[in-house]
Amino acid sequence: MTVQMQALIFDCDGVLVDTERDGHRVAFNQAFRAAGLETEWSVERYGELLTTGGGKERMRRHFNEVGWPDSVTDRDHLIAELHQAKTGIFMQIIESGALPLRPGVARMVDAAIDSGLQVAVCSTSNERAVEAVVRELLGPVRARRIQIFAGDAVAKKKPDPAIYRLAAITLNLDPAACVVIEDSHIGLSAAKAAGMKCIVTKSAYTSNENFTGADRVVADLDAGINLTVCRYLVSQEIIMPLTVIASLKAKPGKEAALFAALSVLIAPTRNEAGCILYEMHRSHENSGWFIFNELWESRPLWDAHMATPHLVAFSAKQDDLVESWELFSGEKAA
Repeated sequence: MTVQMQALIFDCDGVLVDTERDGHRVAFNQAFRAAGLETEWSVERYGELLTTGGGKERMRRHFNEVGWPDSVTDRDHLIAELHQAKTGIFMQIIESGALPLRPGVARMVDAAIDSGLQVAVCSTSNERAVEAVVRELLGPVRARRIQIFAGDAVAKKKPDPAIYRLAAITLNLDPAACVVIEDSHIGLSAAKAAGMKCIVTKSAYTSNENFTGADRVVADLDAGINLTVCRYLVSQEIIMPLTVIASLKAKPGKEAALFAALSVLIAPTRNEAGCILYEMHRSHENSGWFIFNELWESRPLWDAHMATPHLVAFSAKQDDLVESWELFSGEKAA
């Protein structure tokens, strides 16, 4: 039986907006200074602390590692006070508009809402902070359609899957029918442990993390991710791979210019978008012809990235370089 996609679920920090370095870290440091503490988290130190989920948990880890302030008698009270102050500062940063949405986020939210899918945000951050990000950056109209699960809604933070399981139970979702957008190893681990599909969009702090097990790993959502891709990941249908052979012929004397243009404009559209194999080479038998050999995971993925229209549009745009083109495609058994 084919599973139909039911929900698109986002992490917040690093996914909706790259908040960690210039948002949360800055807010923590301002809260430390306001409390009279000499603590200041550098970019490198905060990167280390991000392997621990949750702001309160990161502060506790930091002080456990470097020592607690001598004047502190109630550690829980200090953490709570600092976190409350930090949240207020962070909300001011968000409301100022200093941090933009990441590429493709608004497009994907709109597509999911227009398709009748559930849209949610599951984050270990403070609920007020997450609500501010959604409201200020996605706007009040979208915010009314987005369910938020955040902060202390669950006892265990990511990589524990509790927050994603809570979303599935609350929204009456089949975990296998949910696609999660994450940016970190701990977020990926939480989503997969909850039984959900997971696409990773690398962020400033997580680009070198291990994302083994992710269903897709991309620079951002504009790097080949759309609802067709998400539905394909959820689907349990057996879909045969698709082979594509295309060729373009350069106008006389334009071979080098066409090769350069193809390398810049065509190849990046295939990267990390469901294209298993991509090769481009010049034909040795027919001078001026460039041959493409591609193997895609499925025709829906190939169609989703508009491979044929893209080739046609390229040929039309570069009519000073392209004399003619041909295309052949067909499903092949795995």
